[in-house]
Amino acid sequence: MVSVLQAPFRSMVAITIPILSRAWKDKNQTEINRIYQRSSINLLSFSLMVFFCIWLNFTDAILYFGINPDYLEGRWVFFILGIVTIIEMGTGINGQIIGTSTFWRFELWTSLLLTALIIPLSYWLTVQYGIIGPAIANLVSFSIYNGIRIWFLWDRFKMQPFTSKTVEILIISLVAYSLAYISFRDIDGLVGLFGRSIVFLGVFIPALVIRKISPDAGPVIQNIRKRFVR
Repeated sequence: MVSVLQAPFRSMVAITIPILSRAWKDKNQTEINRIYQRSSINLLSFSLMVFFCIWLNFTDAILYFGINPDYLEGRWVFFILGIVTIIEMGTGINGQIIGTSTFWRFELWTSLLLTALIIPLSYWLTVQYGIIGPAIANLVSFSIYNGIRIWFLWDRFKMQPFTSKTVEILIISLVAYSLAYISFRDIDGLVGLFGRSIVFLGVFIPALVIRKISPDAGPVIQNIRKRFVR
């Protein structure tokens, strides 16, 4: 399930690397910062939407669709790894920006640091907390890893991925989640699955468009609507 959240990140990386390389060559830091912030809000919006839809229906989906109930034991593992993915995507393409700059060695060193953190932390936290240990290790390691890269880009180039829209989309997603959960918390099965999803998306998507959180969301939704209206 976590891999679903990461799919658009891989696509965006493939698209932006040549654009970033050209912008660095042209010394166009304004364009790089624009791409940085745009990647952050787009990826954050998508990851929050998918994560909360899955999290709202995690237990019911496993029980209703006959998935191995042992997966229920990994509920909090999924939650923590979902938060890790939201952090990774919400901080934008910082690694690609550094990697295409003259400071590409810094990206290499932070990647080595990530490995050096995850391996011992995973071992120690697995001993302490069992199955949830590696997930906690990932949360700690990726938070430090992305924090260092954000600091580096701000310190060197005064670039950072966050805007006021970052706060807005976080609030919107939490409000949509709360409404969906409260409305259908006592309803199980297919009705609960669809009900929670419809309420969440019915609040999240219109708010995303009305508040103009992402400049790319409107055209995408318009294209989807045209396909269904035909």
